[in-house]
Amino acid sequence: MPDQRLTETRGIVKSYKPLTKTQTHIELRDKPGVYHLSISQYWSLSTGDDISLICEENNGAGFVGCLAYRNHTKGISGWLEGMPKGFFTVNSQENSGFHALGMVLIVAGVLISLTVVGAIIGIPLIFIGRQFRKPFKALNSIFPRDESREKLLQQARELVQQ
Repeated sequence: MPDQRLTETRGIVKSYKPLTKTQTHIELRDKPGVYHLSISQYWSLSTGDDISLICEENNGAGFVGCLAYRNHTKGISGWLEGMPKGFFTVNSQENSGFHALGMVLIVAGVLISLTVVGAIIGIPLIFIGRQFRKPFKALNSIFPRDESREKLLQQARELVQQ
């Protein structure tokens, strides 16, 4: 059963405004509103084409966001792909290597800091070592994997391929 947030809208293209090779604004005959199609492949539309759009709920911003489309006239379809699996994740082997390098830098920083002149180099090494011990925590917090979004994109692709 498709997610309740997705709707299929079918109509004839009244007009469209290309934004990029993968994004366009579409107006349909007899359907109010502007549909913002954003997909991973190049889109192919002409005025008068019979298309189906798989859209998210209207957020009231004036545009309806569409995740997939099928051009029945030309027999083609396109959809928005999610991030590749594991794209912004760090496996434990990479993480342990940076952790070990961080510990070596901290120990070297402490040993070098035992002299007054060595403290100039040793203290920054300690701070650098601390940063190497936690290499990708900030990156993973900026780009969290949103499983619900991935599921929504998968459902949109399945709907347009039917």
